Amino acid sequence: MTPRHFNWSEFDSKDAQRQRIPGSGERMMNRPFVGDLDLVRQLMGQPLTVTSGYRTPAYNRIVSSTGEAGPHTTGKAADLAAAGQHAFRLVVATVLVKAYRAGVLAEVDLTPATLDRVVQESFQGIGLQQASKVPHTGRFVHLDTCTPSETNGLRPWLWSY
Repeated sequence: MTPRHFNWSEFDSKDAQRQRIPGSGERMMNRPFVGDLDLVRQLMGQPLTVTSGYRTPAYNRIVSSTGEAGPHTTGKAADLAAAGQHAFRLVVATVLVKAYRAGVLAEVDLTPATLDRVVQESFQGIGLQQASKVPHTGRFVHLDTCTPSETNGLRPWLWSY
């Protein structure tokens, strides 16, 4: 399987000296996971920047609180650069792709126009307070249906507290 919208090198790990390990993404990334990311990218209709893909256990120990056994060490995790409206669309796109994989949607539904329609019809503001420094009883998800005119143009939007 060769991704249509990504280069394997985008998923390469770094070593303890933060130098890229060529070929590690292609060798270690989970093919079905990357296939799903490829569909997300197709649905978004715009580039996605991988900020972290596969991580060796040693590198993960340096950059993550999960130590040597975090999700990135399995090849089934990636961090993608996203903020605000782009992050909102990305989250919705991931839900649509998994709905497609589960047989809820047909492949014909995986278009940027479908994504736009679902974004338009969904909650318009999503705020996440899930920080580890906040006790579980203080964590929450904010949802709203405000319009862009009610929020100085900041809808749809995804943010964290």
